[in-house]
Amino acid sequence: MGFSNISTEVIFFIIITLISASIAITLASSVNEISSSISIFAKNYKDRYLTDIVIANDPMEIPTITIDTTTYHIFYIKNVGETKIPLDNRTVLVLIDGKKPQTYFFEKNFIKPGDVSELYVCCLVAGEHKLIIFLENGVKSEFEFVI
Repeated sequence: MGFSNISTEVIFFIIITLISASIAITLASSVNEISSSISIFAKNYKDRYLTDIVIANDPMEIPTITIDTTTYHIFYIKNVGETKIPLDNRTVLVLIDGKKPQTYFFEKNFIKPGDVSELYVCCLVAGEHKLIIFLENGVKSEFEFVI
């Protein structure tokens, strides 16, 4: 009789140890996923906090330049944040009146903090417009102007 009680207790001990180990492994995995998610969120928040741009034009006087018989309007993009910002058509979305312009390009490939780059936009018609620039991390700048 004594042996069956001991073996029952050993079996229960082993079962409880296995259950506890599986719970611990599951919790460790969940904690790792949560920790990873928080790290990603913190990095994205920091990037957005340190990144900012301003469109620095006079809204009534948008300068133009003619390149190979095509007239481009020039917008001055100033980096007022603390990080270098890449500028290309893959990382920056430019919208005028809610639509992507037919042709546009940037003067530089990136802007250092405090620097200014020019955005050249083709084929704008006379009237009131709204320019929105979205950076790759979601930071945006809006600018209303008249041509």
